[in-house]
Amino acid sequence: MLVFKYNPSESMEEDLKIFQEFNGSPFFKVYNFACDCITFGYFQNKNQIFNLDLAKRLKIEIVKRPTGGGIVFHSKEDIIFSSVCKFDLFQNNFRNAYNFFSYIVLDALKQLNLPVSLFGQKNKISTADKLKNYCFSFSQEYEIVLGNKKLVGIAQKRDKDKVLIQGAIKFAKPESNLFSILKDRNCLDEAYIANFDKKIKKYEIIEVLKDCFTKTFARF
Repeated sequence: MLVFKYNPSESMEEDLKIFQEFNGSPFFKVYNFACDCITFGYFQNKNQIFNLDLAKRLKIEIVKRPTGGGIVFHSKEDIIFSSVCKFDLFQNNFRNAYNFFSYIVLDALKQLNLPVSLFGQKNKISTADKLKNYCFSFSQEYEIVLGNKKLVGIAQKRDKDKVLIQGAIKFAKPESNLFSILKDRNCLDEAYIANFDKKIKKYEIIEVLKDCFTKTFARF
């Protein structure tokens, strides 16, 4: 199965362009990043979080997402998805939008007999306040967990009539040097949620996820 591999910066730029030029027809893509990388949320300040000189020396790509949320350490094996659609599909409610996309991903993973579930309530996996900037250190009520570990992270950008969703299914641990560029590395091991069941092949997840997106959007 052909899996598209995107340069992280180019992918973020493409998502934002599609969002800005959205014409009303639902759009989605499922892909991998071409390299291990770090993404951070629109409202975060990379100068406060990262040692940028070290990142440059190590040739680590750090990319700002157009969506919110926290820091994500991506493996090139992670399954990345994004979508743009009308905001009024969700009664102009951002939680409804999160839930809508969470259920698409949840359905796909359950079709592969993975024991996943929605978190159900806002409750930090780790109680360390220092982890608040890390996307996979806690789960929101609309996010997907495997056991007590967060498996899928979702963030969004919206305006009065459209919404951009960006998400990641953690499939593998990235290169360890990604973590070295953080200015504060305390409790970092707690912040990283990983270890997918490798009995499930990545292409199987991508294939089923694409099918679930296609069938869902065919109704609109």
